[in-house]
Amino acid sequence: MIETLPVYGLILRGGEEEKTGLKSFENLDAIFDILHEYNAE
Repeated sequence: MIETLPVYGLILRGGEEEKTGLKSFENLDAIFDILHEYNAE
């Protein structure tokens, strides 16, 4: 998808708040890894 579409930004939502003001982004780890690898090239 990254290579076929002209992506200018992404909107991602984290999980539920664990505490007030503290969210978990564990469910997005795979996406972050892919973006990191793509950006490192």
